[in-house]
Amino acid sequence: MSALNEHVQLRMQGNQLYESRAFPEALEKYRAALSIVDLIAGTNPGDQAEIDKNRAATLMNVAAAHMGMQAFGEAIRNLNEANRIVPNHPKLLMRRARALTRRGAFEEARADLTACEAQNVVSRNEMRAARAETDAAEREVRRFLFLFFCLFSRARRFLCLLSSASNNAGENPKRSSRRARVTALPCVVPTLTTSSSSRVFLRAI
Repeated sequence: MSALNEHVQLRMQGNQLYESRAFPEALEKYRAALSIVDLIAGTNPGDQAEIDKNRAATLMNVAAAHMGMQAFGEAIRNLNEANRIVPNHPKLLMRRARALTRRGAFEEARADLTACEAQNVVSRNEMRAARAETDAAEREVRRFLFLFFCLFSRARRFLCLLSSASNNAGENPKRSSRRARVTALPCVVPTLTTSSSSRVFLRAI
C-alpha cells in the first residue's frame, strides 16, 4: 500500500495549497493523487473498499479546486463521478448543491439539499445557510433577467419608432403609406421563461 500512502501525501499537499487559495496548484496535486489511486487494485474486498473511498474523496477534492477556480461545470462532473462510488454522501451533496446553484440549476441544487437533509447529518444551521444561498442566487438571477428584458423591450420599441420615423421622412404620400403598412408590423422578440433563462446566462460559467 506504499502507492496509497503516496496518494494520501499528495492529497495533503493539495489541501495545504487549497487552504492558501492556490487553486490551480492544488488541482495539480489532487490530479496526481487521483492518477495514483486509479492504478491501485485491492487484493481483498476490504482493501478495495478503502481504495474506492480514497478515490471518491480525491474526486471531491478535485471538484473543490475547480469550484475555487469558478469552473463549476467541471466540479459537477467530478462530483457526479464520486457519487457513483459513494452515493448521496452528505459532504458531496452539499458541495454539488453549491456548484449547481452557481450554474443556475436551482431545482437540482434543492434536490441535493433535500437528500442531504434527510440523512440528518449536517447541522440545521448549515442546511439553512445553504438553502438561503440558493434562494438568494435565484432571486438575483430573476432580478437581472427582469431588468435585462425591460431594457431590451424599451430599446426595441425605440428602434421601431426610429425606423418608422426615418422611413417616412421626405417620402411621397403613396410610398409613405406603403412604408407605414410595413413598419406597422409588430417587432417580434423571442422571450425566455425565468427557469430556462437562468441556465442560458449561467451555463457559460
